[in-house]
Amino acid sequence: MVAGLATVLGVWMSATAPTSVLVSEVAYDIVGSEPDGEWVELINLADAPVLLDELRLADEESLGGSEAVLAFPPGTTLGPWQVVVVAVSAAAFDIAHGALPDFEIKSTVATVAHLTADRSLGGSQFQLANSTDEVLLLDSAGLLIDGVSWGRTAPMPGVANAATTTEGKTLVRTFDVGGPPRPWGVGTASPWDAPVIGLNAANPGQTGDGGSGTTDPPVDPDPVDPDPVDPVDPVDPDPVDPAPVDPDPVDPVDPDPVDPVEPEPVPLESDSGTGIDLGAGRGGYSGPITPEADGGCTSMSLSSASTSLLPLALLALRRRRRH
Repeated sequence: MVAGLATVLGVWMSATAPTSVLVSEVAYDIVGSEPDGEWVELINLADAPVLLDELRLADEESLGGSEAVLAFPPGTTLGPWQVVVVAVSAAAFDIAHGALPDFEIKSTVATVAHLTADRSLGGSQFQLANSTDEVLLLDSAGLLIDGVSWGRTAPMPGVANAATTTEGKTLVRTFDVGGPPRPWGVGTASPWDAPVIGLNAANPGQTGDGGSGTTDPPVDPDPVDPDPVDPVDPVDPDPVDPAPVDPDPVDPVDPDPVDPVEPEPVPLESDSGTGIDLGAGRGGYSGPITPEADGGCTSMSLSSASTSLLPLALLALRRRRRH
């Protein structure tokens, strides 16, 4: 009877206490074989792990229908802020994306855990139509937790209705840390991409560990300024113009401050009026000395070659005058 209470007029009732696990991306119109290439991504928006075996993944809109209501393997968990990918075929997903999913619905790869049908709520045939369908997340009692539909003229109660995508695109939405989910939109196929704004989430699903890996903690959206204090203005390398140095502050001393005394010519006198030989033939002066009317004689200058004979000539003249 508990399962019967999960539906009203053929649709799932919303859970009164939804968990932190939500649907974040759906690839239903894929390039290649369908439904093998289809996949669904889930995220845990809590700081604590969640038991996945208490949840159900479905594409069935009513209780007891033939479409799939699938249970996760017992004991599997989804860690804080982690994402996991459930593919229809792990082998087809590996070909398309170069990695194995966390879970698969078919049993194609032995190392990948697979989901099983919960026959108390629905069937086992999971196949997403391109024109109109839905992906739902239920609890073990069949109460609706989250989901998305596309192409519906009459949306399902409690389920967001998105526009259909083109081939190769996905339905995707992002989340704000501590805030409500953002609206669904169309994006590129990006399994394990961090859908939380402001969170540096890892991609644990690529290891095929069922979401048992860890992720980085939320990143502070307003990092501290690494240089909160403005640097001091650099010192002016030349704040004062230096006074030019006089290269010759003291005027040089005049090397010839006193005019040299012009030597006066020495008059040579002769009483007899005869010439005097002052070293003729030795570079000296030779020639007559003309007597003046006053009893003197003409003056003359001696060349540098005869200056050494000057004292002797003067002595001879003085002796003659005394006699």
